[in-house]
Amino acid sequence: MARRCGMRLLLAAADVPYYREAVAPLVDGTNIVYVGEVDFDTKVRLCGGARALLYPVQEAEPFGLVLAEAMACGTPVAALNRGAVAEVVDEGVTGWMFGSIDDMARGIERVLQLDRRRVRARAVERFGVLSMVDGYVTAFRRIIAERDRR
Repeated sequence: MARRCGMRLLLAAADVPYYREAVAPLVDGTNIVYVGEVDFDTKVRLCGGARALLYPVQEAEPFGLVLAEAMACGTPVAALNRGAVAEVVDEGVTGWMFGSIDDMARGIERVLQLDRRRVRARAVERFGVLSMVDGYVTAFRRIIAERDRR
């Protein structure tokens, strides 16, 4: 993506075998920079300063926490449409979903044009503490009501 779009890419991730074998050979230290595994404060600084979060997830994940974290920083996301991505990303508001890396490269400009204040507001609305607590209370009440009906 970085090369195709002519943008700098910062990679924050653990130094695991997949990284060493598949990703590290692509890191040049200038346009593609590996910053390693980061702590919370560094993650917030990186996400908040990023133009976008790229999420080229290959396996279907049940929830992309990093997506919600980036959006809470006001950073729009460009994600492959896998797993729970469609449940987390509000297309045209918090980011865009793509079917392939090629589609993502062609559509990255749409992501970069999203209003960062709107991205953050929507993330807080959906994933903020009060929203999450309300969601859990609603779910627990539903479970209790179903149990009582039996």
